[in-house]
Order: sequence, then C-alpha cells, then structure tokens
Amino acid sequence: MSRKSKAFGKYLRKHSDNPGRLQKRLKYGMSFEHFRRAVVATVRPGKYSTMIDYLAMKQVAASMGSGDRALVSLLAPSEILLAAGILPVSAESLSGVLCALTLEDIALTRSDEMSLSQTLCTFHRASAGASYWGIFPPPGFVLATTTLCDGNPGTFGAIADQLSSPFFLIDVPRGCKTEYVPYVEEQLKEFISSLEKTTGKRFSLERLAEIIAVEEQTRRILTENMESLGRQPIPLELFQVANSVVVLHTLAGSRQLLKAAKAMARRNGKPLLHPRKKLFWLHIPPYYEGGVSRMFSPRGDVCVVSSELWWDWMHPLDPAYPLRSLAEKLVFNSMNGTVQERALETVRLAKEMHVDGAIHFSHWGCRQSSGAVGIMKRTFDEHQIPFLSIDGDCIDQSSSNEQQLMTRIRAFFEILGV
Repeated sequence: MSRKSKAFGKYLRKHSDNPGRLQKRLKYGMSFEHFRRAVVATVRPGKYSTMIDYLAMKQVAASMGSGDRALVSLLAPSEILLAAGILPVSAESLSGVLCALTLEDIALTRSDEMSLSQTLCTFHRASAGASYWGIFPPPGFVLATTTLCDGNPGTFGAIADQLSSPFFLIDVPRGCKTEYVPYVEEQLKEFISSLEKTTGKRFSLERLAEIIAVEEQTRRILTENMESLGRQPIPLELFQVANSVVVLHTLAGSRQLLKAAKAMARRNGKPLLHPRKKLFWLHIPPYYEGGVSRMFSPRGDVCVVSSELWWDWMHPLDPAYPLRSLAEKLVFNSMNGTVQERALETVRLAKEMHVDGAIHFSHWGCRQSSGAVGIMKRTFDEHQIPFLSIDGDCIDQSSSNEQQLMTRIRAFFEILGV
C-alpha cells in the first residue's frame, strides 16, 4: 500500500455517495497503474516480482473494462476461462484493491446492508459490499467452487444476484479421493456447455489442452526451483506474496505466468537477498502496509520466502486429458484434504525450502485457518520447526491490534536468534 494508493483512495472517498462517478475515476486510476506496471514489466522482463505485480494489476484493471471477464473464487477452474478467451478476475484481489485504497470500510458497511454476517471472511464481505455499492461493472458471469471455503456458494451467489450475472458453482467434495474425480469432471463438462450457451461461442478442447500444457510447464519450473527459494529468496513485500497467491491460482495456464516462472528460474546462482532468517507464511498475509508488514521487508533481517498457497494447486496435468486433469487438480488440492494432511504437506514444503520458521496468519472469519492452527502447530513442533500463530485480518485495517501483533512477532524473532 503506497502513499499514492492512500492519496488516490482519499480522493475517491469524496465520491463514495456517487458510485457511477467513483467508478469512472477508479477506472482511470486502474488503467494508468496497469499501463505503468506494463512498462516496468517491459523494462525489467527478467524480474519475477515485477511480472507478478503486472499480472495482478492486469486482472484488477480488467474488472473495470468492457472486455470478456468473469468474477471467480480463488480455486475456480480458470483454465477453462482462459481457453474461452475470458479473463478471470479474483474477487479476493478486488477486496485487496479496496484495502490498498483504504476504502474497505465502506465496502464492509455496504455488506452489512446486504444482511451478510459480520463473522464472514472480510475478503468476501468486501467484494460483496462492493457489488452492492456498484463501483465495479458487472462481469459476464460469476464462477466459484466449494473448495477451501464453505462460504463460497452463498457469497458468490449473492454477488451474482446483486450484479444480475449468471452464477456457476463447481461442487468439489471434501477429501482427496479418486472416486470424486468423475463427479467433478462431469460438472466441468456441464459448465462448458453452459458457457457455450452464455457466450454463444463454441468451446475448443484443443485450446484447453494448450492451456494445460503451458500450466504443466509452469508447474514443473516452479517445483524444480522450490528448494532454491530458501537458498536465494526473492525480494518480496508481503503484499507481493499475496499477489503471487492470486496470480498463481487464476492465471496458471497463461504464457505470461510461464514467463514469470522462467524469470524465477533464471535467478539461480545470483545472490539476490541474504536475510538472517527466512520464514514460510501459512494462509494469506495482510494486504495493507503497516508495522507488521514492514517487519518482513526484504530489506530487513527476516523475509518471507513463500506462502503455502503458492503450491497447493500444483497437481501434475496431462494435456491429452484436459478435463480429467482439471478435475484431479481440484479434488487433490492439498487444501481439500484433512487438516492433518495439510499440516504434513506444509512441513514438507518448509523443509524443502530450508526455512527457519513458519508464521500462521489466522484471518478473521476464516474458519478453516483458525480452526486448523492447533494441529498445524503441533505438527511443526514435532518436526522442530519454530511456529508462530497470529490472529488478524487481511482486509479490515481497523480490526487488528497491530502493536500487540508486533510485540508477539518480535518475541518470535528473538527465539529465532534475530
């Protein structure tokens, strides 16, 4: 969250009672920032963080345009959209934008007017409130899955109703079981059929196979370079760690993300960052910049090398069977299994990257994160990896006691020897 973002948000706040006027000004601002980041990505094409920031802004800017786009949940099968020439826009990233502009409080207030529970995840409350507020143009349709968040069907359904957009839901049964794959695959076929009716265009399985092939190449490059993230961390601010989470899920089959993965691979052998301690982030970091975020600045003694949500989607894919591969990817996502399976997987990732410790951010309203923390901590303790759990909110800047969090983090740093 830069000073420019805050200043722009302060200007937009003056028009909060006129959504149409605010939308026009927000569109101009997002278009300019998209252009700026595109120029930076062109000038520095070999830098991973630059490419990720550009791709994150590309989605946000697209949400303000008139092109083919769909509002999606984080774990939606976005490959199908890319194959159809439709840009997926993460609802969570739009909430992040409101947070960066310090406008999330207005969106959260609007969600109260929709009678949404205040105990709901603020990522969802903010995006739903924005739809009620009317500051984002309606997308072509809304797509969500039941994976990771039980609130997806209700929240994304409410957003679709508010925007008068078609709503599609892919039901992914809880548990990484092979017998669930045909059920999910059949839903993907039905979604494609509905997509053809909605867009009036014939869907190409050949194009989807190409998307799958690109994603598989990206997955292999990232997996092969996982270990090097511990040896040679990429200089990333916490908000860039969050940007990576969004982009890696929604644009997994794009050639631009493949380009970013290749940039990560090319850095091997180059000493980019030498922090005293390296940490693994569990769940999602806060979007807003404050004292907590600055404690993990890449210019400091402690850095975050990765998030567990960089890796959950990485299931091997076969372009010869694109729909079956996508169904397997949804079913076998590590966040779709038991808490014990998630804990063991995150420990494996932490060991692979040789981190010095892990921080679990229990986001307000996210039952799966706060409910799992006990088992997660016990598992990390058993493997003698220092573990800290902190409670906060990724979006609502008013709900966290930052000084208290900073005190706990400093104490954890002392345990690590910083």
